Amino acid sequence: MNGWQKRARQLLLNPHGRAALKEFGIDVAIAKPGAKPEDKPIVVVLCPTYRAPEPKMGAALLRMFEYTRKRDNAIVYEGPPVSGSVVHWSRNWLITEHLKSGKPWTHVLFIDDDIVIEPDTLERLLAHKKDIVAGLCTRRNDPPIPNMRFFEKETGASRQIWEWPEGKLIEVDAVGTGLMLISKNALEQVAQVYFDCLWEQTFYGFSGEKLDKLKKTRLEKFDKEKACYWFRFLPTPVGDIEMGEDVTFCQLAKIYCGISIYVDTAIQPGHLGTLRRSWKEKFNLSARPKYEYHLAHWSDIQDHLPRLYAAARGNCLEIGVRSGVSTSALLAGIEEHGGHLSSVDINDCPVFEGHPQWSFRRGDSVGDAGIRQLLAQEYEVLFVDGDHSYEGALSDLKSFGPRAKRIFVHDTDASDYPGVRKAVDEFVKQTGRKVTYYPGSHGMAEIR
Repeated sequence: MNGWQKRARQLLLNPHGRAALKEFGIDVAIAKPGAKPEDKPIVVVLCPTYRAPEPKMGAALLRMFEYTRKRDNAIVYEGPPVSGSVVHWSRNWLITEHLKSGKPWTHVLFIDDDIVIEPDTLERLLAHKKDIVAGLCTRRNDPPIPNMRFFEKETGASRQIWEWPEGKLIEVDAVGTGLMLISKNALEQVAQVYFDCLWEQTFYGFSGEKLDKLKKTRLEKFDKEKACYWFRFLPTPVGDIEMGEDVTFCQLAKIYCGISIYVDTAIQPGHLGTLRRSWKEKFNLSARPKYEYHLAHWSDIQDHLPRLYAAARGNCLEIGVRSGVSTSALLAGIEEHGGHLSSVDINDCPVFEGHPQWSFRRGDSVGDAGIRQLLAQEYEVLFVDGDHSYEGALSDLKSFGPRAKRIFVHDTDASDYPGVRKAVDEFVKQTGRKVTYYPGSHGMAEIR
């Protein structure tokens, strides 16, 4: 061992020496005797930022580093300091600069500069042993909606996931990269999609000399500069809108590489901002998420939900709640346009309990004296989906209809309930009002 080797050994084995090296961007972890570096994951933490991470984020990240090193179940270090204003450029640039460093790694942990994590976050993500796994992050808006997506089979477009099991590892089609652990294997496979121009072949039909030239250019660029576009803004398969860089990355990994995407719903990091409520409080109260969920999932009234949403404003009355599908459309419309929704059902249906623009009364709209108190009010919209007999539907229309400017009646085409349409026809005959029948989802009548 020569003099330089001895000095290097002394520097590396001394904690103060390693601390001094860290000031110059060299982070060293000493393996235990007999342990091989490949025995445990080696994670590089990459943080895309415009100026600098939020102080609270940085403090939380430091606690995660300390926890992970004490547990000694992974080697973890920070990646190169890179800043930029275009998010997908920053993510790609961070990976490129890391590859240039030549440091060993098995995983990349992407974390945004305003995400606050728990000390054991990395340990929990690694424990799943998945190529791509993320925490349940939210978009920084009000309400702060979790950024998990599924792909529509018909169009390939990504849609919001509104319901999920608490505290579970779930498979999704796409998720935001605010907190995402990605294996080296996954990044290498997505890079190969880029080098082989698979998306360009599928979407633009590239072939022949043009395709070969593009492949060669990309490979030469990577060999020279380690430059690659793992993250890209690309159109949906039908080309109508552009997907974010995180959704595009997940789609390329899932469709072209066959890599599954996972979210640990028990890992819920904070997202720094000025929101008045936690995402759970605001998400559970808002009707909009459930309305959008029901728009995308079948129900016996699905086709008519946009019509209820557009009409709902001012003072509205709903007769018949059941699981709250129609309630979500009416209440989401009121959230948008202003007003209050009163709902009535013979069963207890606390679907939006605590919502400031919703009240519920349990009872029979046909014979309950307490419900009859609602007769004293005027309504912009009345929605009738209660008693489906001829007598019951006509009673609701005659009792509440004269006080409503617009009336919607569901199940006018339902073969099991012929009395509903008969009641509508009789009501408009007696009152002289006009009716329009809409097909689909068991039929809907609109009376003006």
